[in-house]
Amino acid sequence: MKGAYYQGNKSFGVGDSPPQPPGDGEVRLDIAYAGICGTDVHIYLGHMDHRIRIPQVIGHEMSGTVAEIGRGVTEFKIGDKVVVRPVVSCGRCPACKAGHYNVCYHINVLGVDTPGCFQGSWTVPAATLHRLPDDIDLKLAAVIEPAAVAAHAIRVGRSPKRSPWLSLASDPSAYW
Repeated sequence: MKGAYYQGNKSFGVGDSPPQPPGDGEVRLDIAYAGICGTDVHIYLGHMDHRIRIPQVIGHEMSGTVAEIGRGVTEFKIGDKVVVRPVVSCGRCPACKAGHYNVCYHINVLGVDTPGCFQGSWTVPAATLHRLPDDIDLKLAAVIEPAAVAAHAIRVGRSPKRSPWLSLASDPSAYW
């Protein structure tokens, strides 16, 4: 299998990316579709080189299917359609204890702090997966994560019911 590796200095290269067998609590996915997030653009521009292990496969907006299941994973089966919630919080720091997992002191963003989805196969913690309906189009499912971010922002904004909203984003995948 191949992967798109960020190589620094505004460049990517395609290289071998062998499937990684899942460890305990992990699942290996076959990637169907991936989107380019604003975060990926910042990585490309070099703004996040301090967090990337160059060369590294990046990316986190995706859809795919479960291909292999690690020990202890019981809530998914091979063939399940899924998307990934790419933020892994520690659950122990003051921010997590206050319920602010998105600003965890020890946050791990899949596709930034660890390898990402711009490859044929991606191994991730099972706890980050969200199962999709069997009849969903995986091409459309690849934009669930950015759509969820926008929906969350609207919900947190505490808009009065039925008031109109317009969500604008710099992320190309948001324009669908």
